Amino acid sequence: MADCLVEIYTEELPASYVGGIVAFGRKFFRRTFKGKVDVYGTCRRIVVLGRDLSGFTPPELESALLDFLKQVPLPKRMRWDDSGLEFARPVRALLVLRGEEVLALRLGNVSSANITFYLDPKTLLRKEKEVHSVSEYLEFLASLGIVLDQERRKQVIVERLKALCEERSAIANLDEALLEEVTYLVEAPYLFVGQFEERFLELPPEVLISSMARNQKLFTMSYPDGRMAPYFVGVLEGQGRPDFDFSKVVKRVQSVLSAKLADALFFWEEDKKVPLRQRAKDLDRVILHEKIGSLRNKLEKMKALADPLARMVGLSGPEKEKLLTAIELSKADLETLMVYEFPELEGIMGYHYARAQGIDEDIALAIRDHRRPVNFEDDLPDSRLARLLGVLERVSDITAYFKAGLKPSGSEDPFAVRRMVLTLIKLVLNMPEAVDLDSLFRESIKLWECNDRVLVEIEDYFKDRVIAYLRDRGIRSDIASAVWRRWRLNLKKAMETGKSLSKIAKTKEFQDTVKVLERTYKIVKKVDRSSLPQVDPSLFQTSQEEALWKTFQSVKSEFDSNLASGDVAGAVRAYSSLAGPIHDFFSEVMVNVEDEKIRANRMAMMWEINKAFSEKLAEFF
Repeated sequence: MADCLVEIYTEELPASYVGGIVAFGRKFFRRTFKGKVDVYGTCRRIVVLGRDLSGFTPPELESALLDFLKQVPLPKRMRWDDSGLEFARPVRALLVLRGEEVLALRLGNVSSANITFYLDPKTLLRKEKEVHSVSEYLEFLASLGIVLDQERRKQVIVERLKALCEERSAIANLDEALLEEVTYLVEAPYLFVGQFEERFLELPPEVLISSMARNQKLFTMSYPDGRMAPYFVGVLEGQGRPDFDFSKVVKRVQSVLSAKLADALFFWEEDKKVPLRQRAKDLDRVILHEKIGSLRNKLEKMKALADPLARMVGLSGPEKEKLLTAIELSKADLETLMVYEFPELEGIMGYHYARAQGIDEDIALAIRDHRRPVNFEDDLPDSRLARLLGVLERVSDITAYFKAGLKPSGSEDPFAVRRMVLTLIKLVLNMPEAVDLDSLFRESIKLWECNDRVLVEIEDYFKDRVIAYLRDRGIRSDIASAVWRRWRLNLKKAMETGKSLSKIAKTKEFQDTVKVLERTYKIVKKVDRSSLPQVDPSLFQTSQEEALWKTFQSVKSEFDSNLASGDVAGAVRAYSSLAGPIHDFFSEVMVNVEDEKIRANRMAMMWEINKAFSEKLAEFF
């Protein structure tokens, strides 16, 4: 069968939308049509290209395209005519080809035709071009320098960027977010180099990078020794514009950039005049939220929470003092001109101002890195103080937002609490320090004067996310749930136990252990276990009761000994030896007898056997 193509030509799409549209489109059209399908996106067109497709007929295709436009997730939608059709931007043309056949269908008020649009290389005005086959369409775009495949377009940009940097004996500072953005800002990428005044190299590298990337979508470069180079690289639409004088564009870019960097240099010099310690005193006027209070109030609670954390991880007196200082100064840069202009540099500028003012390197690093990891892909800070400061801030913030009733709801999360939770999970489970979140949250609850409901809500919110994290790291689903029930916010212990149990999950000893736990739990699950008496051997009436209890005493001793030495497999092996006596017990002994004392004693024995394992390893039931 012939190649098939759909081009939805639109007004300029926001660069941040296109990657998501393409990703959804690939899943949608591969599910809709059987055959080889791919989806490409630029700032002006979404293209579906397929081969050997079944169901590629006008009625089915029209229905599929309408469903695609309705279902594709978009930050914002718009309508542009009376058809009711919605998309990120107005659809201006539709091209549908099956080999050399033009298929007729409609999207809203737009009828398909054998026409595509492009920007004239000389004027950048939109012009149209008739095409009569899929191959002619692809050849025409290529002749204009349009790189339809977004991955190839990104590769072209990176290769040219690196080449331009190498010509200047420098290395590209490859900002992945900026690369993604410029990939969808242009169809036919043309890269140019400009230069800025060397006096601006006094600025911290992050300021240069952030200013150029955010304001003008420019890449920076550094020399191999780490020094910033006084050059930048921009990306324009223009691969197919051989007669265009790009030097005028470069001059305009350099002029605007010079003004922006002059402002940044002014901010840098002015901000250094005020000590961070002085700025920290003014944070009582920074309100986090009307239901939470000031930033100063939050920092004071973090200082109080630092005491149990310091004991938990064994901080020395001097280390604890550094941590308290890091807390005090961690948000002081919010009061600076630079962070007001570039909020994304929070912490980073705190580091630079701290070093400029002679503050200890460990404290400065903690200020810089305490917000990391910023997502699941980000690395943990190398600095111990930064990791501990990050834990304290997240625990305090989560407590405060839950107390205020500002927890995430569905897709709504205006205060990024979901990200706080996810990054706290990653931080605690990957940092070398043993941090017990359960204890920390209990202390934080007291400091924020919350009721018990808040801790329950926090645990409930963590539950599914912790279990998913454990599963993603190879821990079997039932084991992940079991260790959560036992350890809850003591995440390190949950992970450690989950990994140990997963290693032996297929053994007979493990399976026998789970059977013992299941049978003993089912007997007592409907009773008030806190009211059960101590087991009284004098009330035993059968040899099976006596044998089970005697075996349990021996097993418990061996089980506890193995656990104390860290041998989880040995502990499970010991516990599994109860399987035989448990089977004999249930074969010959009735638990729910009429005699209340005998019944309660037998239930108490079942519960003692169960909790010997469930209270120390995992609650499977």
